[in-house]
Amino acid sequence: MKIQNLLIERFRHFGESITIELGDRLTVISGQNGTGKSSVLGWIAQLCKFDNELKQLNGNKFEADWGKIFRFCE
Repeated sequence: MKIQNLLIERFRHFGESITIELGDRLTVISGQNGTGKSSVLGWIAQLCKFDNELKQLNGNKFEADWGKIFRFCE
């Protein structure tokens, strides 16, 4: 699977709809604190799942529960 772009519609820090184009080999995400860099990486990470035997140093698989990455407020 190759992700070519990411469309975000009025979510968290992003008041307007925005499309982020991803590079063929490398995409650099930079910005000041609180601008949504980690949110973008979290969305991309949730699309990827490692179904092989590789594990983190603590023995857990390379995946996380959505609720542990994103917390929504009322």
